[in-house]
Amino acid sequence: MTIGGISIKGSSHAKNQDSFICEQADAAYLVAVSDGLGSKSLSAEGSAALTFATRAVFIGREGIVRDAEDLKQFVAEVHARRLASLEFQNFPVEDCCCTCLIFLLTPAQIFAARLGDGFIGILSDEKFSCLFDTKENRFFNETDCLTEDFHVDDWQFLELPYDTFGGAIVCTDGVSLGENKAEKFTRDFAAENVARSRQAILADAECMLTKWKSHDDKTLAFVLPDARR
Repeated sequence: MTIGGISIKGSSHAKNQDSFICEQADAAYLVAVSDGLGSKSLSAEGSAALTFATRAVFIGREGIVRDAEDLKQFVAEVHARRLASLEFQNFPVEDCCCTCLIFLLTPAQIFAARLGDGFIGILSDEKFSCLFDTKENRFFNETDCLTEDFHVDDWQFLELPYDTFGGAIVCTDGVSLGENKAEKFTRDFAAENVARSRQAILADAECMLTKWKSHDDKTLAFVLPDARR
């Protein structure tokens, strides 16, 4: 597998409020992406704490998530670890709100979790799956986010058994796409980059995001198979 990501500061922000991590543990691969809420004074610190916490839980578990219920426990552990990190740094939790997108690939299962804006596009067994905030019954600039309390019902989860994995991308909403465009974007990105080097993929992704018509921070992370199958 080839795993990586890139984040570009938007012109509307003094600093990048997005954060991401890409990790491997044994045969499991993790991508976590977070977008700090611009209305909060410590949004960048909040998103960084989220990705730090996700990495810590993933490494502590050696990447092991067994089923949908275990995924919910994984997310609960991430939430608790993030709170502990913010408290250790004396950051008020209410000033550190952020979104959370998690993609986890294991040898037999694909897992994903979403809270808030952005999307996760997944190709497996020649099918497309997506976690996306449809904005039903809310304004376009409203989103769910991590706060002090953990409410599992606010999250969207996905568990997919698979035989062949075609790739996955995880993007903050700075990479603004309608849900109907997410599949083409994911398929095109995978088709163009499968079997390419990580450095080449990142160079082209940086060029694409720099030119992207959005003033927001833009983050794209990916997991791709090394060759077409």
